[in-house]
Amino acid sequence: MTRGVHLIVLIHGLYGNPDNLAVVKDELERASKLETSSRYQSGEEDEVEDLLDPSSTASSSSSSSTRSRRNKRKDRLETKILVCKSFTGSHTWDGIDVNAHKAANEIDATIKELEGEGKAVEVFSIVSLKSSL
Repeated sequence: MTRGVHLIVLIHGLYGNPDNLAVVKDELERASKLETSSRYQSGEEDEVEDLLDPSSTASSSSSSSTRSRRNKRKDRLETKILVCKSFTGSHTWDGIDVNAHKAANEIDATIKELEGEGKAVEVFSIVSLKSSL
């Protein structure tokens, strides 16, 4: 079974650098670990495994149970945080087209790396923080 991943991409603003996002990354990682630990201790992991097992005899005909399964599947996702590093300082003035291309290359490389580990990105989020001059 492929392990699902929630890929969160952090992008800094003008004259920024990846170090500006260290605290944001640390807090997101901490929150993700706490959430995973909390679910494991409450026994939800076993419940989710039972619901998602294709050999399960439970019926999935109702839309509410399908929605519930989707929500629980999302809860099981591994969190991967990517801080874009390919443009910093004055290079942020290279233009949105150039830097978007650089960021897309980093995202593509990360997705390929995850796929090589048998993982698949199921949820994708971007957090862009602007710098105050």
